[in-house]
Amino acid sequence: MIQQQNLQILSRVLLLSILCLCSCIRHNSGTETDPPVLLEPADVAGFQSVVQRCGVIPPQGIVDVKSTGLALLDIQTDGTPEILLTAGSTTDRYLQQQTGFPPSWFRWVQGKQTDVEPISQAQNLPPMKWNCGVAAADLDGDGDDDLLLTGIGEIQLVENIEGRWNPVVDSGLSAEGWCTSAAFGDLDLDGDLDLYVCRYLDYDFESPPLHGDEWSCLWENRPVLCGPRGLPALTDLVFENLGGLKFQDVTQQWGFTPDSAGYGLAVTIIDLYGDPHPEIFVANDSCPNHLWSHSPTGRWSEVGLLSGIAVDEDGQEQAGMGIGVGDLDADGKLDLVVTNFERESLNLYLNQGDGTFRDEAAMRGLAASSRPMLSWGVGVADLDLDGLVDLFVANGHVYPEADQVPSSVGYQQQDQYWLARRSGDKIRFEEQFEKGLSQWKHLGRCAALCDIDRDGDVDVISTSLNGAPHLLINHASETSSSIRVRLQQDGLNRQGIGASVGLRHEGRWIPYPILRQDSFQTSSEAEVILATDWIEGSGPLQLEVRWPDGEREIFPVKRNGFFTLRRGEGVPI
Repeated sequence: MIQQQNLQILSRVLLLSILCLCSCIRHNSGTETDPPVLLEPADVAGFQSVVQRCGVIPPQGIVDVKSTGLALLDIQTDGTPEILLTAGSTTDRYLQQQTGFPPSWFRWVQGKQTDVEPISQAQNLPPMKWNCGVAAADLDGDGDDDLLLTGIGEIQLVENIEGRWNPVVDSGLSAEGWCTSAAFGDLDLDGDLDLYVCRYLDYDFESPPLHGDEWSCLWENRPVLCGPRGLPALTDLVFENLGGLKFQDVTQQWGFTPDSAGYGLAVTIIDLYGDPHPEIFVANDSCPNHLWSHSPTGRWSEVGLLSGIAVDEDGQEQAGMGIGVGDLDADGKLDLVVTNFERESLNLYLNQGDGTFRDEAAMRGLAASSRPMLSWGVGVADLDLDGLVDLFVANGHVYPEADQVPSSVGYQQQDQYWLARRSGDKIRFEEQFEKGLSQWKHLGRCAALCDIDRDGDVDVISTSLNGAPHLLINHASETSSSIRVRLQQDGLNRQGIGASVGLRHEGRWIPYPILRQDSFQTSSEAEVILATDWIEGSGPLQLEVRWPDGEREIFPVKRNGFFTLRRGEGVPI
């Protein structure tokens, strides 16, 4: 009897093995269809000859590896997005007082083919010695986007006048040192957009630090370019908007003191506490991150350590590069994602609702898969249109020597994205492995998420240091429904920058921030894509808007389409 039972067990094991083998053979032979592609790398002819220049190859100093920017905007207010790619310079050009490499500007071509075409607007931008980032917003309330360009030793404000750029010579904006990312937001709640400018470090072009010369110039026992540690950090700058295109420096007056200097690389301005004053979050490289909060005295206080957002879950400072904002655990509060250096995972700072945050990157499935990469730009959006927000990250190293280190992923790296999935009462993130993306390696820097082809889902633009940008076309709208939403209000914050939008259903509200600046040296469109299929039924939906000053309205909307919600036309709540 025992022998017969053993034979039966052995037969079942053999049968299962054969079935598994047959399944593998079918999969490998291609008789089964591959899973549908969500983000598909697009062959964009207009990008093939683009080289977004910065520094020399191979890089000799830290200035050679960071300074490119990306902006998405609608110059002529015709609904067609334009793409601005800034460029840097070289040390030789900088020392010879030459202007940097020219920017590139493209317009999306709407049609059967995925393509862009160059446009001439970039020729009107004022030349800079070393352009870094860019921030776009409608500062004067005339319906079109104006631009702030950041750079080494300067910042430039340019006004959009019927599609041509006019430098604003009396803007009151000036800056020394290395300026990286910048963000606009209504910091004093007076209805216009103030400005925060990140500054990185003081770099001596005449006598730059040498590879391997100091302790901070070694990595994996190899001499590499130096910094940022060991080089002087700079205090960020804050400018109050005096009305449209006029500003004044209020850095020290508002409490941003010199002892708060950090290696600032990314910034976003959004209300995290619901009070409704916005907070300012800054990702710092190789030192604690900063969270600035408005105090009852009218000044700003740095509360990063107190809030749990300055360091990782182990209490360690990291090399912050980029920032993403969204309700990543679907609890009705905005959370933050920070990208970091190789062997430092992403931070997932979840908002606890009491003024504190908790880094749950490991618990939520992000730490292990992100730790090997060196990450920069990051975007938060509902990529698969299931009602939960997902993550995209642009990756690329700064040290060519990474190719010589067996434990490193290497110099050029692939971008990554994770989809949110419910696991019991938690939201976890699952990395997606798509063939096209895994074969597409580059020195990733900026990342912007937007519906560039206007089909109702979120596409991705990821830029490359000294290379061409990558465009990933999203196919989620082919099987799912969504709405595209923009805001409009009177005054000088016409686009409602700093507001939050979300569908209200059965007591649940997932806020989507209306931002122009997050990620890394990137400016995106002032709109959001909201999935609608997760709400059962066929009738109109309830869309809640929380305006920058805290007032709320409900707007009934259909389940598909593009909507501009005008303040005062909804139902106050």
